[in-house]
Amino acid sequence: MADVREYWERLSVTASELNDIVSAQQVAVDAFDRKASQDWIRRQLEAINSYATTFLALAFARSTPVGVATGIAIIIAGPLADNYFLNAIRNGLHGRDQGTLRHSTWFNNNTDKYQRIEFEAAFVEYTDAGGRIRFITGAGPIDRMQRRDGTWVYAS
Repeated sequence: MADVREYWERLSVTASELNDIVSAQQVAVDAFDRKASQDWIRRQLEAINSYATTFLALAFARSTPVGVATGIAIIIAGPLADNYFLNAIRNGLHGRDQGTLRHSTWFNNNTDKYQRIEFEAAFVEYTDAGGRIRFITGAGPIDRMQRRDGTWVYAS
């Protein structure tokens, strides 16, 4: 039997990592919309950044494109795919007030000032016999930013 839980976790990311997370979230949304195959999902994730796996571990709790693709494919085949997970993933990417896409846009416009940001992210986690995968379902406001000189400032 599958287990589903929701929780918040603080993320500390560079602009590159956040851009990769946003791209991977979009792959997940597209995969659900298309009822895509595991192979299609893997190829799309590998195209984002075939060398870095940090963004996969942060966003999905799995560290390889194959692992993430397997997890997404299992959920797509299950009964919760059409409603709960798809809506949750879309909200995490395009949330009304705060989503990772909004944070990414802001960060990309401010990379000359900051090298890292921190924010709380909401996750839904799905665990079954095949393992654990999670999806970002929301992003709280940016709490603090690390300047290029290494000092941290709190958002106000």
